[in-house]
Amino acid sequence: MAEQSKPVRRRVAVKILKAGMDTRQFVARFEAERQALAMMDHPNIARIIDGGESRQGRPFLVMELVRGIPITTFCDEENFGTGQRLNLFIKVCRAVQHAHQKGIMHRDLKPSNLLVAEMEGEAIPKIIDFGIAKALDEPLTTDGELTGLRAIGTPDYMSPEALAGDPDLDTRTDIYSLGVVLYELLTGSKPNRPVSAGSSMRVSTTWVPAIRPSTRLAKLDSAELTGIAKSRNLSSVELKTRLGGDLDWIVMKAIAEEPGRRYSSAAEFVADIARHLAYEPVLARPPSTGYRMGRFVRRNRLAVAAGTFVVLALVLGIVGTTLGLLRARVAEADARLEAQRSEQVSGFMTGLFAVSDPGEARGNNITARELLDRGARQIERELGDQPLLKAHLMNTMGDVYNKLGLYDTAEQIAEQVLQLRTETLGQDTPEVAEAASALGEVYRQQGLYAKAAEMHQQALDIRTASLGARSVEAAESLGHLALIYWYLDRPEEAEAMARRALGVQEEILGPEHRETANSLHQLAWILSQEGRYEEAVDILKRGIGIRESALGEDHHTVAGGYIELAQVYTLMGKYDAAESLLRQALSIQHRVLDSSHPDIGFTLLALGRQYRFQHQNEEAVDMFQRAMEQFENSLGPNHYEIANLLNDLGLTFADMGQWDSAESAYRRQLSIYEATLPAEHELIGQSLNNLGWVLSDGLQRYAEGERILRRAVAIFEAGDPDDYWNALSRWSLANNLRDQDLHAEAESYFEQALGILKRTGGANRVDNPDLDQLVVDYAKSLRAAGREQDALALELRFSA
Repeated sequence: MAEQSKPVRRRVAVKILKAGMDTRQFVARFEAERQALAMMDHPNIARIIDGGESRQGRPFLVMELVRGIPITTFCDEENFGTGQRLNLFIKVCRAVQHAHQKGIMHRDLKPSNLLVAEMEGEAIPKIIDFGIAKALDEPLTTDGELTGLRAIGTPDYMSPEALAGDPDLDTRTDIYSLGVVLYELLTGSKPNRPVSAGSSMRVSTTWVPAIRPSTRLAKLDSAELTGIAKSRNLSSVELKTRLGGDLDWIVMKAIAEEPGRRYSSAAEFVADIARHLAYEPVLARPPSTGYRMGRFVRRNRLAVAAGTFVVLALVLGIVGTTLGLLRARVAEADARLEAQRSEQVSGFMTGLFAVSDPGEARGNNITARELLDRGARQIERELGDQPLLKAHLMNTMGDVYNKLGLYDTAEQIAEQVLQLRTETLGQDTPEVAEAASALGEVYRQQGLYAKAAEMHQQALDIRTASLGARSVEAAESLGHLALIYWYLDRPEEAEAMARRALGVQEEILGPEHRETANSLHQLAWILSQEGRYEEAVDILKRGIGIRESALGEDHHTVAGGYIELAQVYTLMGKYDAAESLLRQALSIQHRVLDSSHPDIGFTLLALGRQYRFQHQNEEAVDMFQRAMEQFENSLGPNHYEIANLLNDLGLTFADMGQWDSAESAYRRQLSIYEATLPAEHELIGQSLNNLGWVLSDGLQRYAEGERILRRAVAIFEAGDPDDYWNALSRWSLANNLRDQDLHAEAESYFEQALGILKRTGGANRVDNPDLDQLVVDYAKSLRAAGREQDALALELRFSA
């Protein structure tokens, strides 16, 4: 702070480079700031008054003195409510818009550069520090020293592209920073961002998607939440309610990872906040009819109240008429009237069942299930003499049962629909194809892949013949078949079918359609299984973006996308990012799905695996056991998903040295597989191998382990000679025999396992970790037999 004596007397702020910082780089930044300030004239941007050099040759700026404090601190100290904070933030955005119109990006917008002072009872924000500003159209300075400064700013407020050092930044990087400031103004904390490595000028960080403001509040303990709410003159419940609607959408649009999904300008950002304050629909939120109606009601309460009585009378009349239609028994001779009424009943019942879809019910699935069962009884009672209408409504009902995880009932209904339509319409109609596809999906959910493939192939053949190979319906069948072919170990065909399905969807429906998103997710899953992780991540992010735009963030398919992306991140070793996504998915599922839905179990299972990969075994066990309880409640005690989960649980117990618990897990897994699969199925062989390993290595019950492992070897011996499990089962048996001092037979199985791993993974121990460990175990056996020279020769043979 200084005092200017002429031409006018006033207090001013003087900004001067410290000694030692007067390098070409910092002088260039100083000149850029001077030029930026000189180009702007806005009441909410600190003005430049003068500039020059000190006697020591150091440059300085004379600026308007801003006696303010950071915007977040000011709002907290003044106990500003959310509306007051938004109105103050709007002034900041308008100042940023002015800078952008002048061709200037700030690039370091944060609370400490957004100072607020109270003048004549009004809060006045001022933007300061354009020290790293960037011109949009032309350089602010002719000095090339700014060229190397790319990833500069304050990491917690920098956009992903700025963090990455993208040289082609545009104004949307400032929009992102503004979004972070708004997030902090509303919640008292910054988005869920990783700790960055490096200084504030050059950073290196891994991007982690942010969580919604309302979700951030939900994670706080009650004391902290109460304090934040109090500083906003609200109760905890009121604060969560205020943030749980439009403001969530507005903030998340501003801080979207991809620039193209953010607001295109600060003016657009302001306009959406203004819409929210005026109870008008905001652009950031999907434009559902219910949402727009709610906004209309808030704006026009008196008119709506008067009109409600008229509407209520009409609704009561319509309900009475519809119930009459459901009970009607129209004479055979009056065919036209019957057809018309059947169409009305169909529309009514289809809408009734759609409410039971967990993606639509938004957490009311208990009532939805009751409604569904009541509708099923009503169909059987009312529509027995109308097979096509009955089949149509049952198909809708069966789909919802499937989505609720009630697979046995769904299978019975789907089989009945297929039979009804085939008997009534013949075998080659689109309606029969729809029924075959629905039954195929029920089979897939139950792990009956061969039967699922048969049904989907039937649907594809019918749709190709009747609707064309480039139809949306044919693409749907291709997508289903792609996933099933992967499970049937036909990866090349799986990827080809997934890409064909995607191409048709993009051509017919467009690149932003929800069905296109489904095709993207199918392809991404297949690519991730092939180890092509970067491709899968890019495709999944695109698919999730489409789903969020089309369906809203609180939709179970959005949660599914988060889970799929998290699984790929886990495979890539990005554990923090994966866990954040899984917890977001779990939060959505708890809001929109029934408490016993199996999808919640899948998310808990994924979280358990996440913890196991990070060697947090106790947390992993807790998640696995919670997932098992979820599956038992929804799928029954002998479902194959429980068997798959038991493999993870057994491995975790083994890692913890709890071998008795590991044995119990694998014995239960084996019993489920043996009760549901053919006797020689490879999954039974895998379970036998794991159980034999626990009995041998963990519990030293070698004779029992040997019997189990010989059964595993026999199963894999009948299959692919180069299968990994064929090698692993022989390896496990060889270790068992070695520990029983049966070295000659152990050597035979070690050699067999070596041969398989050499053919499939190469003979280099450095590039083939499994081969390396196998050589270690084999050499140990030779040394135990007193054959030191043979052990050395073995290690030398595989040393290259």
